[in-house]
Amino acid sequence: SFTASTSLLETFDKANVLNGLAYPLTVPGDTFVAGSAVTFRLTAYFSGNSSLFSSFSESTITMNTPPTGGFETVSPSSGDALSTEFLLVSSDWTDDAEDFPLSFEYKYQTISSQAALSIQSRTSSNTVATVLPAGLDSQSNVITLVSYIFDLSLASTIEYTGVTVQTNAD
Repeated sequence: SFTASTSLLETFDKANVLNGLAYPLTVPGDTFVAGSAVTFRLTAYFSGNSSLFSSFSESTITMNTPPTGGFETVSPSSGDALSTEFLLVSSDWTDDAEDFPLSFEYKYQTISSQAALSIQSRTSSNTVATVLPAGLDSQSNVITLVSYIFDLSLASTIEYTGVTVQTNAD
């Protein structure tokens, strides 16, 4: 059971349905579980009597799943603020053939309660090289790299990787 943003019960007169009728069904995102099969049923009957000329049609849709099975690597695992270049690589992600090509977006956080800041907006490249600011002493100088892996329909997986970034001694 779900809540649709459009009415689930409508009455149409003969003139509206004589040559076909488009009736959009709007459902909020993240309503259905990725990979699940959902069946929609449209039931029509003579107005005022659901047993007179009753008919229905069903359509089953399998929900898209995000990319899976991959991993992120970063090299080096530690360095100096604003001078060490870190290379982040997304590898071995899989998805259904019709969901390719994949795209990637990279961000970082100095603390988990902070909004992630952009390193690279969504791109087809599975690698990004960047310098980073120093991590906070309260977080043991760890910067969290956040990788978003998208399929063609924009279903996504998020991966987190930590690197230690010290204040530059200079």
